[in-house]
Amino acid sequence: MAKILRFSRDERTARAGRWVRYRDDIDLRIASTALTEWQNAYRDAVRIEREASRGEPNLDDAFLARQARIIATHLLKDWRNVEAEDGSPLAYTVDEATRLLADPGMTDLRVFVLRTANEDEAFQRRNTEAALGN
Repeated sequence: MAKILRFSRDERTARAGRWVRYRDDIDLRIASTALTEWQNAYRDAVRIEREASRGEPNLDDAFLARQARIIATHLLKDWRNVEAEDGSPLAYTVDEATRLLADPGMTDLRVFVLRTANEDEAFQRRNTEAALGN
């Protein structure tokens, strides 16, 4: 019989994020979309877009830029092994992450972060405990 609390969300990991591998050698620390701050910020962005377009959201560059800022602020918390164009290490900042996430050529990165952040099971206590060897 399983202890039910093992299936609850590990709030610390959900908020701080968990490290996941992106592509071959890039590590991203991604938080959960279950957090109220993310949900409120994203809902506000969609509301603003609906009001501006009088109904259906217009997923234009302005909306994608707002979405990128919200993702960089609330979901993508850090990275490792990311390099600038000149090959120098690129330190994580919300501004740098926003710039990358808003780039139309980086749609795969944006989708990866959103999908990973949306995986509730990854933030359950039983999985974070297993990752820690408990």
